[in-house]
Amino acid sequence: MKKMGMLYRFLLAVSLSASVAQASDIQKEIDAEASLAMKPVSAKPVAQGELIHIAPVGGITFAKFKGETSPGYSFTTATGYEGGVGILVGRGKLQFETGVMYAERSSREEYRMGVQTWDLTYQNKYIELPIMVRYNVVNNKDLRLYARAGAVASMLQDSTGTMSNMQNYNANMVAPGIYNPYTPYYGYGVAGYNSNLIQDNNTKSAFSSVDFRYAVGLGGQVRITKMFAILLEGDYQTSVNNVSNSQPNGYIGSTAMNLQMETYGIRAGVMISL
Repeated sequence: MKKMGMLYRFLLAVSLSASVAQASDIQKEIDAEASLAMKPVSAKPVAQGELIHIAPVGGITFAKFKGETSPGYSFTTATGYEGGVGILVGRGKLQFETGVMYAERSSREEYRMGVQTWDLTYQNKYIELPIMVRYNVVNNKDLRLYARAGAVASMLQDSTGTMSNMQNYNANMVAPGIYNPYTPYYGYGVAGYNSNLIQDNNTKSAFSSVDFRYAVGLGGQVRITKMFAILLEGDYQTSVNNVSNSQPNGYIGSTAMNLQMETYGIRAGVMISL
């Protein structure tokens, strides 16, 4: 019995020692977890998109003149081209857009009055400075769909007017020597056409040097890499004021009109995020 008592006391001592050691380990784990929980956790910075974006673009234009014309005159749409670099500033849904563009905006003039007819195709070339606000209706890292609105200041660089379909069936009916106010040769025919347009088709003086236009547009942008995206957009522009108060007459002098430009454009390009 004495041996059994000693064995019992030995086992009890071993059990108490193991319990104390286990309790000590558990307390250490609790203390470590509490210490870790009390440490401030620093939030990872949220990645933001780039602030500045550059967009080389190019496309096609459709333009015509509208407004108060004289009897016999009408204007139809002609095509041109445009190209340049856009600059986009901003990260969120609202962005600011500017840049510089070179654009040819053409229109076709037709005159039909009895037997007198001619066509005059204008090719007006402008350096254009847009000032636009862009709102991204859909705005995520892969896709943007947006609307644009603002104004465009267009500085006229050159204008050419090419005559065609010139007809005057009275040429053989009016004998030389009979007065005709349209020609110094007193007769209709080739000599009666506007010599300035025949010999030099420079029509820059017929248009304002600056054309301010309202502009609206829609577009979309698909991201290819973090730095590059492709875009496709279209816009509509119309003159704030008259771009021409008179047009060359197909025979001599000019004809008073009040014209504004109405133009559309479709362009594509690459958006480069700096």
